[in-house]
Amino acid sequence: MFSCDDIEINGKLMVASLPLEPNALNVPLPITPSGVIYNNGCTAIGNPIQITEILATLTVAPNIDPGVNSIGGNLGVLRVIGKGSPTDIIFGTEKGPIGMTVIGNIAIWTVATTTIKGAVEGKGALTWNGVKLFKGVKEESGAKSDNGAKTQNGAQVKAGAQTDVGARATAGPTTGATQIRQDAAIAAAQALAGKGFDIPHPTKKDHRLRYICLEGPEVGAYLRGTLKDSDTIELPDYWTKLVYPESITVNLTPVGHYQELFVEKIEWGSRIKVKNNAGSAINCYYTIFAERITNDKLQVEYKGLTPDDYPGDNTEYALGGWDYARHKGEPKSPSL
Repeated sequence: MFSCDDIEINGKLMVASLPLEPNALNVPLPITPSGVIYNNGCTAIGNPIQITEILATLTVAPNIDPGVNSIGGNLGVLRVIGKGSPTDIIFGTEKGPIGMTVIGNIAIWTVATTTIKGAVEGKGALTWNGVKLFKGVKEESGAKSDNGAKTQNGAQVKAGAQTDVGARATAGPTTGATQIRQDAAIAAAQALAGKGFDIPHPTKKDHRLRYICLEGPEVGAYLRGTLKDSDTIELPDYWTKLVYPESITVNLTPVGHYQELFVEKIEWGSRIKVKNNAGSAINCYYTIFAERITNDKLQVEYKGLTPDDYPGDNTEYALGGWDYARHKGEPKSPSL
């Protein structure tokens, strides 16, 4: 052992416990530039008192030089000052992944900005922008995708499966049995495949009429069918009292071969005359739409927080889960 103040080495500093000649090891030495320290054994850096045993190729302990300004009161700190690229720190090689174990308090870890590109357990990429802090245990299985902001304060416990399709917004607290009842009502409303209406028949005594509705920005009604070897589509007799005749529109689709089809006229809101300009027989599918007659024309957009804020006559409309929850199946209007 010897000691000196400074040693300047312009080439490489090579330390070995075995011969480093290529012929002795029967493998070529790595080509390295000047300024590289090559140690054929293990390297220990820092306070030797705290390095009780060598368990790794590189062991780092707190420094003991009071003149060195380190973070956290001369704790053992590894700091890499790079150019800000994702390759400033590299773990592993292309030949295979490596494992990493953190011994300490994960809560003191600070992530300023980090992006992890590549696979997380071989499935997709994980990206963090900003700080993410975990306290306690977090376990996730399966896929999770979040777009936009999410803020949670306090505890959240979920048991069982949850599936959300479309937008969901919650304002104000919901707890206990109230939340369970609300979730049950929403699930029941979403399970209804068709929203419809059931009214006294407009033209037949002691009859009722039930339609299941399409969803759109009008109170609409439709018919569809096939027209073959005829030039007239007969509409149901009750359409004269059910829809506005001037709102009727017709779509025609030729079947079998090209036909120059067009709607010649709509007579009294009860029948539709179709012509074929080519003069051949008519064979087509048809779809007919019309707007229903209502006392209050539908207002598609309005200011409000619940359906009760609708500015028009709400008694004309059956609003899926909202009305079922409020009226429990009872009609909102005595006329129904």
